[in-house]
Amino acid sequence: MNIGNFINQYGGNLARPTKFTAILNPPESIPSDTKAFDILCKTVSLPEITHVSVEAKYKGHTVPIPARTDTQHEVSMTFYLPEDHQLRKIFYDWIRIIDSTGEDDLEPTDKFGSLTLLARDFSESNEVIKEYSFENVYPTVVGSLDFNSSGSNEIMEFSITFTFLKYT
Repeated sequence: MNIGNFINQYGGNLARPTKFTAILNPPESIPSDTKAFDILCKTVSLPEITHVSVEAKYKGHTVPIPARTDTQHEVSMTFYLPEDHQLRKIFYDWIRIIDSTGEDDLEPTDKFGSLTLLARDFSESNEVIKEYSFENVYPTVVGSLDFNSSGSNEIMEFSITFTFLKYT
């Protein structure tokens, strides 16, 4: 069976990267329209998991032995930039809140938000088939903006890298 036949036969059961909803909730101290995050979200890159092994001597041979599993604690998102640039400003304000955690009037938990990524099926029902939840999320990198006079009718994009403490 070739791959084309396989996709035609089982295509309804294969995941599609375009069927997702991103629900990002910044801290309550930052006013935002949470719907804008989902509507303007272009991509979400989930963290990778890596199994690390160590080398050990066994009967005169060097063999790899499972040691630990490392989970990356970063998630990246790319957004389309609205003309008023307010969406990007939300992330700048969020980073400023993180930077001011030494101030007396700010609780340490005021810097955390949450992110939920819902993977949806490809059919018209749009059912949620998988949910990824990130708790205690905060931005660590607000990507640059590239202005370019040679591009015509392009939509500006910017990326955000978040760190999180818990992922399920």
